[in-house]
Order: sequence, then structure tokens, then C-alpha cells
Amino acid sequence: MNPVLKRVIQVSIINFSLFTIAVVLLTNAKSNFNKAELANMDSEENIKQEDTIASKSTTTPKPTQTSTSSPTKSPTPTPKPSGTRKPTPTPTPAPKKKPIDELTLHNKKSDCWILYAGNVYNITSYFGSHPGGDAALVNYCGKDATAAFDTKDKNPPSPHSNNAKKLLSGFLVK
Repeated sequence: MNPVLKRVIQVSIINFSLFTIAVVLLTNAKSNFNKAELANMDSEENIKQEDTIASKSTTTPKPTQTSTSSPTKSPTPTPKPSGTRKPTPTPTPAPKKKPIDELTLHNKKSDCWILYAGNVYNITSYFGSHPGGDAALVNYCGKDATAAFDTKDKNPPSPHSNNAKKLLSGFLVK
């Protein structure tokens, strides 16, 4: 193959790769742009527009001279202050979601969170290890499993051991 043609092909492949990487990075950056930042940008734009409107509306018009018989000087108007500038709001970070808010999203065997006694636990990695089998766990993915854990879904109730509770604590979502 002609060495020049070979080099052109190599450079084209490199350029295409760089372009692809740039597109991926821009796509990720766009999706990570949160609503709080957009709201902040919008409020800053509104402040700028309000300042512009305020400065235009507070300028004192120049007095018009009327023809009079005596040449008198009219006093020079003093400009009024354009008002107080509103402070730029400090961006507030988006509130961090609590695990309980996301519980229902984790509702399958491959991604299983449960609620027990007010705490959220990610038990996904425990599948295959539960002595009662996976079926005992999968029905509670994305749900409150407090009653089931405390009774083992049996009548009469058969509570889990303290060792089981200790084991569960290792799956706590913070």
C-alpha cells in the first residue's frame, strides 16, 4: 500500500476516534447539567434584564428649552441613582436523594433494595446465599420487608436470628 495513503487512513481513524470521544463527553456533560444550574442561569439572566430596564426607566429626561423673552438658564438635572442592584443568588446544590426515595426503583433480583425497620438495604449480592432461597427475597425488592423479616412470612411468626440482623446491617445503603 502507498505509504502516503496509509498515513491518511491512520490520521482519519484517529480523527474519527477523537470526534467520537468528544461526542460522548459532551453528551455526558449535557445529561449531568442539573436543573438547579439551569434555574440559576435563568435567574441571573432575569436580574440582568431587570437592571437594564431599571437603568433605562430611571434616567431623567433632559428638559426642553422653550423660547422665552429672557435668556435664563435652567438648572442641570441631577441624575437619580439607578436603584439598588439585586444580589446574585447563590446556587443551591440539588438536594441529595435519600435511599428511601429511590427504594421503588430497585425492584428486581439484579438490583434489589429492601426497607427494614426504616432503613434501606441493598441485598442484591445476597441472592444465592439466603438459606430460604431467592424466592423469599425477590418478592420484597423495592418494598418494605419489615414484617416479612420479622416473621419469615410464617404463621405463627418465626423471627430472624440476631446473626441474620447483623448480616443485614452490612447491606445498609447510606
